Amino acid sequence: MFTTSSLDPAPKARPTGDGTPPFDSGRMPAVKGFLPWLAVLALVLLLSALRLRALATVVSLGWLVWCVWTWFRPTRRDSRSG
Repeated sequence: MFTTSSLDPAPKARPTGDGTPPFDSGRMPAVKGFLPWLAVLALVLLLSALRLRALATVVSLGWLVWCVWTWFRPTRRDSRSG
């Protein structure tokens, strides 16, 4: 005889007890990282559709500069730890 637990294709996670959410918490953290990219893309497409292509170019280049800066910026050094 089959029990419901043997038929369940995706068993539910038990709480971890350390405050971290279980693996099936229903949240999609990877999507959260793409929201700024999607927002800028939507803004650029909107500006382009409104024939404000110069402004769309400025927004695109500004976003590119910001992304490059956050990727390659020098690390902060704590002068007190020396």
